[in-house]
Amino acid sequence: MWRLRHQDHIEAYKKIEAHGERTPLRDMPPADAITKWYLKAYSLLSAGRQSGMGISPLALSDIVLYWRHVGRIEPMPEFLAVIRAMDAEYLKMAAEQQKQRD
Repeated sequence: MWRLRHQDHIEAYKKIEAHGERTPLRDMPPADAITKWYLKAYSLLSAGRQSGMGISPLALSDIVLYWRHVGRIEPMPEFLAVIRAMDAEYLKMAAEQQKQRD
């Protein structure tokens, strides 16, 4: 889940690395095509996330709709499991960050 934790900082890391300083970018695992596909799917799904009293999990209906119209690279059960695992990690990370702010 390196990418979930650091995706918002990759461009900044690249600039820092250009000046010779070490950043978490050096620890980034390589992404194969399917990983990139899942990251793009998760990013698009997450952008449509409902918010209100905090961050909510991705809606099952949104995940299924995305798979039906865009994502038939993987079977639905696998796609759902991976996206939900990514979302669980994101929600855990967001809760930790909120706890640190409080």
